[in-house]
Amino acid sequence: MAPDNSKETDISRQEISILSSALNKSVDRVRRGRHMLCALIAGILLGAFITVVVIEFTKTQTDIRVSGVDALLHKTDETIREVKELRSGVNRLSDSIHALATHVRTKTLAPSEPKIANAVAPAASMENKDDTPRPPTVVTRRSCVAQAKKSDVDRGRFTVYIHYRGREHRRTVTELVRFLQKKEYMVPETERVKDMKNDIRYFHAADAKGALALQNDLEEFFREQPGAAKPDLDLLDLSRVYPQASHGALEIWINF
Repeated sequence: MAPDNSKETDISRQEISILSSALNKSVDRVRRGRHMLCALIAGILLGAFITVVVIEFTKTQTDIRVSGVDALLHKTDETIREVKELRSGVNRLSDSIHALATHVRTKTLAPSEPKIANAVAPAASMENKDDTPRPPTVVTRRSCVAQAKKSDVDRGRFTVYIHYRGREHRRTVTELVRFLQKKEYMVPETERVKDMKNDIRYFHAADAKGALALQNDLEEFFREQPGAAKPDLDLLDLSRVYPQASHGALEIWINF
């Protein structure tokens, strides 16, 4: 009896078909896996590229902002410098106006009297007419009280220059200026100095009454200042030292 070759052939074809189908499925899986891997790698690379772009863009924007801030700070510094220069110019202009006003007032009050150059504190180097140095005279209240009364003094003809030491007392000095102006004194300016002195100076014997009135007014002012130091201000006669000083000029030197 002959072997059944047709059945064996059918089995072989079925096996080949199964193997072919399994192989195709394996190939498809490999391909899909490869595509997914490529897509994953591409996604990673794209993400890295986007990240680099974002970082560079942020860095550029930050540099631009920093540059803008630097430019703004530079402009601010220039503005501050210009403001300081402008304020300095205003101060110089104000000083010039005060000096001019003082000169005009002094000339109006005593047109026939000789005047010092700048109508403020006379220079220490000014010589006497007879070239003989003479010490200033300290005049006490007891020696002057019989010579002048408050009611006898025309305060409007006196110009008062205030000298003080401490910057922290500027407010008190400002209030003192207003107080004296209400008393009808002319107070053109104040000046900070380093001298530790407490006195009221006058430069002509005819101004002694005004100096005494000023001393009384200062005592009244400091009595009204709660907690403020009350300096003991002596009257100082400088008529022999500075005979060329302006008539009606009085100086206050306060050590505070």
